[in-house]
Amino acid sequence: MRCELVQAWRPRGPRAAVAAAVVVLAALACAGPVSATPGGPGGEQVVADGVFARLFRRAFLERAPWPAPDVEILRLQVVPSRPRVPAGRLSFDVEPPRTGTGIGRVTCDVTVKVDGVPRRRVRVSAWVEVYRPVVCVTAALPRGHVLEASDLEVARLPLSRLRGEAVSSPEAAVGQAVRRSVRAGQALTTDLLMPPVVVHRGDVVTILAQSPALTVRVPGEVRQDGARGCMVRVRNLMSRKEVVARVVDARTVAVPF
Repeated sequence: MRCELVQAWRPRGPRAAVAAAVVVLAALACAGPVSATPGGPGGEQVVADGVFARLFRRAFLERAPWPAPDVEILRLQVVPSRPRVPAGRLSFDVEPPRTGTGIGRVTCDVTVKVDGVPRRRVRVSAWVEVYRPVVCVTAALPRGHVLEASDLEVARLPLSRLRGEAVSSPEAAVGQAVRRSVRAGQALTTDLLMPPVVVHRGDVVTILAQSPALTVRVPGEVRQDGARGCMVRVRNLMSRKEVVARVVDARTVAVPF
């Protein structure tokens, strides 16, 4: 990303420097977010930290998967702060922010150019927080509890406090079981959810073997808990042999014919 600021003339002497500052500040009020303050020996200008803050935010949002209103940038640091460069036309080359998830501490480097010549390299870092709607439980729930709509509410939470991928829709959680006990108000993440167990060790079920021409049904005893679609061990009560079958529902398991 490249941004430019044009300084039309270079101040000479204290009075000229003051006049230049007035002219540049007036131009910035009309020109927009990028600014610098002339001053210092030898016709130098100071690039305000606010310039780098705006460049950082713009560069981050260009690559972020979240809408701007959900993003909060905190504790921004510019090193070196308020860098001095020679007077002239400013432009900035911003490297993409270095980040893993895009949340937490994010850093990027900015090269400050004057009349197209690189003059300073500035490191900008900030704490990035993203707030998103997240599904939470309304009460403490035991392991294996099958979630209902009344168990859930949606709250806007910072994603940096969550471990794992947050569940954003109640519909995605209803009918799922919690993998372990959860406390009241806890946010749900996908790793906390699992299909509910529909058969338990010791349940008597029907073992179904089916082909286009033939269907066989025999009683069986489930040897391990399982959710719908899972493979479980089942003892055929007729042959006393153990087979591996897919759970169809609470009363039926299926084996290849």
